Amino acid sequence: MDMYYENDKIMLLATGEVLTVIMDFSDELERGIVVKENIGRNLMTSEVRPAGHTRQRVEAGQGVVPPDPFPPPPVESFF
Repeated sequence: MDMYYENDKIMLLATGEVLTVIMDFSDELERGIVVKENIGRNLMTSEVRPAGHTRQRVEAGQGVVPPDPFPPPPVESFF
């Protein structure tokens, strides 16, 4: 599952510049994050961190775990 969605804001760790995500290919064969701003290359997830509302969403989701699945329905017997 990709960490970033279209229009998420990310901050470059090296410079602090905030960029806008177009697509996140972190889980694909051709890894990288494509941004709207022209920087001449794709970014790797390790080069950025979430910024603004994107950061708030990521931090809020860190403690969330999926619920347990529903138990199977009881098997009814007609005997």
